[in-house]
Parts: sequence; C-alpha cells; structure tokens
Amino acid sequence: TGAVVVAAHGGAWWMGDGTARDGSFGPDCAALAQRSGAVVVDVDMRLAPEHRMPAAAEDLVAAVTWARTAPIPEIAAGAPVVLWGRSSGGHAAFLAAKMLHDADADVTSLALTAPSLDLRGRGPDMREAIFGHADATDPSVSPALGDASWLPRLHVQTGSEDDTVAGGDVIVAKLKEAGGAATMSEFLATHFVAVPAVQRERITDLARHILDATGTARELPGDPSGDYDKDAIDRANEESWGR
Repeated sequence: TGAVVVAAHGGAWWMGDGTARDGSFGPDCAALAQRSGAVVVDVDMRLAPEHRMPAAAEDLVAAVTWARTAPIPEIAAGAPVVLWGRSSGGHAAFLAAKMLHDADADVTSLALTAPSLDLRGRGPDMREAIFGHADATDPSVSPALGDASWLPRLHVQTGSEDDTVAGGDVIVAKLKEAGGAATMSEFLATHFVAVPAVQRERITDLARHILDATGTARELPGDPSGDYDKDAIDRANEESWGR
C-alpha cells in the first residue's frame, strides 16, 4: 500500500535481538506485512545494559526518519508511518513517538501490543540497569504516569490473562479524556502465549488499525482465525527440519 510500520520487538529491554528476534518477532512482522500491505521495518535496536534507554527509542526515531526518505519503490514518498511496539518495545516506541512529536515530526499513529508502560512493580536493580536510575515515577521510565494528550493516535492490544505488564489501558484512558483518538482490543492471552487462532486475530486487528490510520486499503479475511492450513504448516515445518 506504500504505508510503513516501524516495529520494535520486546524482550525486557535487554533481550530479543539476533536469532531470538528472527524466530519470534520476525514472523509477526511478516504476517503483519502480508495482512496490512504495509512495509514493516523490523528494527534491531540497541539493548541494555550496554546501551541504556533511551538508546532503543533513538534507534526507532532514526528508523522512522529513514523510512520517510527511503529510496525504495515499496515505500511511497511521504508515506504515513505507524510506530508499533510489543512489550518493552512498546515502551521504546512510546518514547520514540514523544521524541518525534517534540521535533514536529509526529508519526501517524502509535500501536502497542502488551506494552510495558508502568514499571513501579519492577525491581530497582532492573530499572537501574536499563535507565541508569531506579525512579519508577519518572515518566520516561513509567510513561503511564505522564501526559498522553500529545499522542496523534493510539491503538493498544492487551491480553486478558497478562499479569506481566501494566499501563496500556491507562494511556488509552488518558488520551480519550484529552479528546484524542484511542482504541483498545483485548485478546485471550498471557503476556507470552496466545493460541494460533488468537494470534492471527491479533495480527488482523493490528492490520485493520494500520489501514484505518494510514488511509490505505487492503482486503482482510472475514474470519481472521480461520484462514490457516495446519496440515500445510506441519508439512513445511517437517521439510525445514529435514524429515
């Protein structure tokens, strides 16, 4: 469609690069590109503790800046850009969106899947290693405690059984209260686990938001959990395993 999604993987700010990203977040990016028709830029961000926050957010800002001027035919000139982050990547994406806003370079929308936006329940040693200090009330550490009225548009996906992260619903409520455009979808999932049908629904829900936010068009399946050939997937897996 010419639209762009800049994607930030999860992993508690220190995991998720290399083969871990390729094996877990990479397939989600591929599925989202197929469903939404957008170019999905899977960013290999700098990670803590070697690179404390906001290094990852700065990398996302650089990726958005690149996407807006990328000399490749799949990205339209002046293409709308959506920032998407999962878990700790949602935190980094939120900070990146604020940096872009402060530079008068807003993204079209911010999409967050199971975002970690309130770190008051995390240990001080962890916060110290990631942010260089342990103050969980700092909005750069816990964005859910700060202002959300500046957000251009927001979509948050939560898991009904997710007890690992917090703050996504708070940010949605704050933006709505400020008169902004904010939506939220809940899925039957823990922070790490969703059955394949639910995961397909989650990707389709995200694709629908991207299409709406960017003003682009793409045919989506009527039943997002039904267009899945398990036997074909099993055969492909067995072939890749050399069986």
